[in-house]
Amino acid sequence: MERPKVSCRDCSTTESIVWSKCPATSQSDSVAYICNDCYVTNLIKKKKEAVNLRNRVEVKQEPKVAVRKSARIRSIKSFSSTPRTPKAAFVPKVINYKAPDPVLVPTNSERVLCNNMFFSRGDIVCIQDENKTLYAQLRGFLTDQYTSKSAVITWLIPTKDSPPPNERFDPSTYTIGFEEDTPRPLSSMSFVMHAPSAFYMIKHHSHAPYHGDPFKAYLPKL
Repeated sequence: MERPKVSCRDCSTTESIVWSKCPATSQSDSVAYICNDCYVTNLIKKKKEAVNLRNRVEVKQEPKVAVRKSARIRSIKSFSSTPRTPKAAFVPKVINYKAPDPVLVPTNSERVLCNNMFFSRGDIVCIQDENKTLYAQLRGFLTDQYTSKSAVITWLIPTKDSPPPNERFDPSTYTIGFEEDTPRPLSSMSFVMHAPSAFYMIKHHSHAPYHGDPFKAYLPKL
């Protein structure tokens, strides 16, 4: 005997794994059927509606807390009619410490390094002073706490046989001058040639005159 075909009440499908009975939509039908998919969908909707209904009931049952207004609370305008100006931001005071003045100390070394060049005691240097080219001999070195190099010099005085200072330097035509005690920065001097520290002392010393070849007493510029 063939089973009568049924259709779903909600989606009107005729194929389903499991059929469930449900109330009929019309008075003529005594029993109606729904498919398995519609049954699961309706079950999920009913659970969501029950949860929402329970949440609404709990919210309605929360008691209201009475808030008492204090008589001490007053408006800000009642205290002062003028608006308050904002306070300035706090800025810490910066203390600037001044570096101490340089203190020159004599150096016992026979040579010092300045501007990537070694200067030795007795070297001939060139100094530009008011567009004039002057020559001097290094007598000693000094340095300070900032590693700045200075030197004391002995001036060399040209003679009639000396060539123009701007062109070249001939040590045999210069004579020793006065010694300057004020240190000068070594960076302001230009190297000319190496020479012994007693080169001019030998020629002009009264007790030990030197009558030899003057070119043997110094080293020419390389």
